[in-house]
Amino acid sequence: MNKIFNPKNVRLLVSSNKSFINHYHTKLHQNEILLLSKTSIFKPNLLIPEPNQIRFLSKKHGANNGKNEMAKKEAQNENDDDEYEDVEGDVDDEEFIKTIDTSDFKPGFKIVQKHVPSLRVDSILAAGLNISRKKIDDNFYSSKLRLNGEKVLKKSFSVKENDHVDLIGDLDEKAGRRILKRVYIYKVFDESSKKNKPKVVMVTWKSGLFEEDAYKSIYKN
Repeated sequence: MNKIFNPKNVRLLVSSNKSFINHYHTKLHQNEILLLSKTSIFKPNLLIPEPNQIRFLSKKHGANNGKNEMAKKEAQNENDDDEYEDVEGDVDDEEFIKTIDTSDFKPGFKIVQKHVPSLRVDSILAAGLNISRKKIDDNFYSSKLRLNGEKVLKKSFSVKENDHVDLIGDLDEKAGRRILKRVYIYKVFDESSKKNKPKVVMVTWKSGLFEEDAYKSIYKN
């Protein structure tokens, strides 16, 4: 483990990791740092302080520790946002779904009704296609997400009714084209769950569409 010593006039850093040493040797001020490893001594003309002059910096005050804590919080938020709930069917929900005219929908669709964590692009895709947020992230950084045919620049962008969000998937070897998976926002209800998650009716496609369909609507021709 690397430790940074902080006496009055000399900074002493001890490490067995050469890359770590080289990094700090270039970053810190040359006339106030002494770098040591098991085999190397930089600036040997500087005096090593006596033990009673050396003060250890605790981990909780380290910059890296602060970054780690922030990363943990962000990861926790992502995990919390991953959770979505299937809407328990009732008569009103079933009657509403029956009113949806699906006669002109492109084939291969499925109607999904859920309480989603938010109306973010990544949240909607994860809920509608039932895939992990990590996979959504991977596809986002690979520029494979589309919103109404346009490349998604921010996965935190909020969607609304009649938007469609697409994920460009793997190559269909028989068709010679990439499969496109789609989530169409049919209805966003005013009501929310007990956890304040909006209730959404989505029409989804996991097959039957291809990459060139990203600019096209959900309807036949």
